[in-house]
Amino acid sequence: MPPSTPDAKPIRRGRIGTNVFFQILLGLILFGVINYLAFRHHKRWDLTQNQEYTLSQKTVGYLESLEQNAKLTVIFGNSSPILRDVRVLTDQYKRSGKGKLSVKFIDPVRSPEAVKEVVNQFETRLTGNTIIVESGDRARFLKETDLVTYDTNYQSRSRVIDFHGEDAISSALISVTESAPRILYYVRGKGAPKVTAAGSADAILERLVRKQNIKLKLLDLATAGTVPEDAAGVVIFAPQSDFTRTETGMLSTYWEDNQGSILVFRDPFYETPILDRFLSNYGITPRNDRVLSLDISPLAQQKIFTVQCNFVPVEDLPITTPLIALGTELAGQSSSLKIAPREKFLKDSGILVNPLLEATSKFWGETLFAQASPKYDQGRDTGPPVYLAAAAERGAARDARIRIKSSRLVVVGNATLLDPENYLPNNENFVANSINWLLDREELIGIAPLIKKRYKLDITEAQRSKIFWLTTIILPATVFCFGLFVWSSRRS
Repeated sequence: MPPSTPDAKPIRRGRIGTNVFFQILLGLILFGVINYLAFRHHKRWDLTQNQEYTLSQKTVGYLESLEQNAKLTVIFGNSSPILRDVRVLTDQYKRSGKGKLSVKFIDPVRSPEAVKEVVNQFETRLTGNTIIVESGDRARFLKETDLVTYDTNYQSRSRVIDFHGEDAISSALISVTESAPRILYYVRGKGAPKVTAAGSADAILERLVRKQNIKLKLLDLATAGTVPEDAAGVVIFAPQSDFTRTETGMLSTYWEDNQGSILVFRDPFYETPILDRFLSNYGITPRNDRVLSLDISPLAQQKIFTVQCNFVPVEDLPITTPLIALGTELAGQSSSLKIAPREKFLKDSGILVNPLLEATSKFWGETLFAQASPKYDQGRDTGPPVYLAAAAERGAARDARIRIKSSRLVVVGNATLLDPENYLPNNENFVANSINWLLDREELIGIAPLIKKRYKLDITEAQRSKIFWLTTIILPATVFCFGLFVWSSRRS
């Protein structure tokens, strides 16, 4: 008699179906939650060498400080050589604007009616590809030529050398979101930076402030009698003759009574004792020396006047904060600055003085700089730390969150920071940050946008042939032979 077997348990299809249903439901919920979180809290990485797909600190800081909504209307055809760059750039603006900046694309070929609406709205005629930057009742029109530089020596204007769209769009945004341009007065009648074949520092300064929605006007203190009331700041650039006591009296009244802002680039080749005394009243004294070092070789010793500098970090003073890790150089000749942050008269006046630029340890301030081989003398010369730029502020609030109008002063012991022959981006960033700090525009302080360069690679016909054979014949044939070898080895 066969052994008895236990009764088989019945299959509970209802329970299995319920479990499968809840598993699928939980999977769908989990899938939805992950997608929702990825959409709302995603992270992007820019892996390009020069961070070409990341907005500059200055632009991001400005977008985060926007107090009113703005809009970019991009009217670009598909045939534009910079359409992809414009799309990527405006998408970055939209992301960083966090709801305060909207972007609308219009293809003039596919949507001619939308173009007509824009023309009727602004009562203007559009010629070619255009970006309209608007906020409130103000608008700026940027043509394609405002965003790029073309190769004038090329057969066709379609070849783009560089793309500076971020610079142009940010400048336009500042102009439409601010009520009126700031006025920066440039003191004339005391000499000016030299003009060379590469241009002049004046032109670079004017271009720099124009991008910040600042107008540069000339000021002759001898005839004006006073600093104009609409002055947001005063620039004294490389004076070659000294000021009179009356003129420094005007500057003192402007700085102390009107919470003025003054930027001074001092040229050490020219003596200006009255101007230096005026600066000393606020804790910054230019010395009669030259900052230098010696390059000692077996044959001779050579004086080096091009100073390698580090930006000095200062708490609650954002001028140098974005530049701390970069460093820079000052060409020409520089004089050191004596700063007196702990002097009693400064504390009594509520003046804070801080260094901004410091020479590296191998440089010193030499008083006998005319000698062929000067040596550092501890009692006579200025040893480290050697400062070449400093800032003074009167009436600053202790709490950085409180914005109070204060008197501000920046002094640089060098006049070549904007010299075209010795141009360095970090020097321009430093000057731009100084101006924005002087004008109480901390949200615009940062590293300026980098210009995307495009280069042409010239190759010979022989090199072109080698590239063709390598990429079209040799590499594919190598991969094919390797695959054939693997297949035959597996077959055997």
